Amino acid sequence: MAGRAPQHALRVGCRAVPEALSKPAQQSRCLSSTVPRQATYPVVSFNKTSSPELKEALETLREKVILPTYLPPDLRQKIFNKKYEKELAHDPVTIQIDGQPQRFTYINMMTDMPNTPKNIRAALLNMKNGGDFANLSGLLEGMHRANRKLPYWLSAQIVRKACKAGHLQLILNMIRDVKRTGFTLERHETVNELLFWIQRFAWKSDYSEPETRKALREVQQILDALEGDERHMSKDRKRQQALTRFPYHRDPQFLVARLNLTAELAARRTTGQTSEEQLKSANDVKNLVKYAEQLVKLWPADKALLDMYTDEAYVARADMRYLIKPQVHLRYASFTLQALKQAAKIVGQLGHGQLAAQLINRATAVEAESQLAYAKVDDGMAGQKIYEMVVGGKK
Repeated sequence: MAGRAPQHALRVGCRAVPEALSKPAQQSRCLSSTVPRQATYPVVSFNKTSSPELKEALETLREKVILPTYLPPDLRQKIFNKKYEKELAHDPVTIQIDGQPQRFTYINMMTDMPNTPKNIRAALLNMKNGGDFANLSGLLEGMHRANRKLPYWLSAQIVRKACKAGHLQLILNMIRDVKRTGFTLERHETVNELLFWIQRFAWKSDYSEPETRKALREVQQILDALEGDERHMSKDRKRQQALTRFPYHRDPQFLVARLNLTAELAARRTTGQTSEEQLKSANDVKNLVKYAEQLVKLWPADKALLDMYTDEAYVARADMRYLIKPQVHLRYASFTLQALKQAAKIVGQLGHGQLAAQLINRATAVEAESQLAYAKVDDGMAGQKIYEMVVGGKK
């Protein structure tokens, strides 16, 4: 590594990190072809949009990328073959969608095809209301049909944009329907972002019991999908798991979300409960101890968030380099630090002194790392705000 490392490094944590180094409303239309091989297919279509810019981005992708996937293979090859350019200019391939003809002339792969990531991002940035976001699932389904793989940075942006607009359930539905949408949990940043928002919505409710239990179920569903659903596995994920040294479902950064929500539920144990409430509280406390013990076995002592991964994990932008950005680091560290401190307090009260000390050990490392990141962000930035509110108690 020393031979490849540059001279400049960004210290966010306690070590130098190499700087270089939900189913929305969607229509299904019938497609019939004027060519001999007629068939019926469900066709991706989009709802009314709030802006012409969004409509243009969606329709461009639909006409040039999505609709050709419904043609028989021989005709699909034909419209992309230059030798048929003149023929198709006079006699286009025509398909009927709900009685409306769709005509295909020659499509030059180099000059006529839209930039898929650019157009998806343009669509995402122009989504303003629920009707706009209802188109997201169909858009990703169309890209999946067309074998268009999302770039490494786009999945986390989709989660962030949708959740910021209040559409967490939409993201969860797309993940559950991964066979149709192709929206996977193969990227470390995508998983981290999703778990952040699940916790944030619970936190926004002041960790009310119904919202916190709902969030805990969602986190567990994510962990279960990471462990047992092969559709969320890929070469990229295998590489990232090798770099972090943890399979995703056992990565301490992900498991701490479950600890956080369980700690908040366990903290609610009170006197005067009904027998059903007492049983829930007892289970919460039991699970908290179990999850805390699991976490400290996986999380090396004296290590903060960045320190638990290898240096090689931060080499490529497509891997864990996102974590070395101070603002990003603070967002994820906020709930991690809250979880470790709250869990340590409760298990200590329950008589598990050694376990509490182990949790405090990790919390101390994360807090030191976070203070370094905090010193690097400008006042008023999102990462600083969420850290101050979650960790500092500011409202």
